[in-house]
Amino acid sequence: MPSNINGCGTKYYGQRDFRPDGSHVTTNFFCLLFVPLIPIHSVRVIPDPNNSWIPFSKNYYLILEKRWPNPLQTLSVYFAAAIALAVVIGFVVYAHPFFLEQAPMLAHEWVEIPLCAVCISPVLLISRALRSAAQKKMLAQNRSPNDCTPIA
Repeated sequence: MPSNINGCGTKYYGQRDFRPDGSHVTTNFFCLLFVPLIPIHSVRVIPDPNNSWIPFSKNYYLILEKRWPNPLQTLSVYFAAAIALAVVIGFVVYAHPFFLEQAPMLAHEWVEIPLCAVCISPVLLISRALRSAAQKKMLAQNRSPNDCTPIA
């Protein structure tokens, strides 16, 4: 299982190739400050139902198979990480000087950190929505023609 301390170490990122049994492919990355750098391997996993919904908490999986890093998943993880980093860097480069000059009362850490979180939240919400849509699409394709159960 991946392990990291303060965002440095290994961590699973991404979800791809969903199956009706609830399994999906995820990739174990070496990361530095929660930024995925090097893909180590991909695994097909089933998430433990007792996993926490709290961000950055430890999640547990049952590993079904291990394989080389999935190239499409690796690229999509890098793309999402690049967009998130660009938003944070843009906030630091453009918003922080703007606050210092135009609104000095907003140029405090206790204000800027939540504002940066608000700026990055659309990126995270879009990636979550795309993942959910891909999962629903894959599950709809894997249904048999005689199956009459509704898709939630």
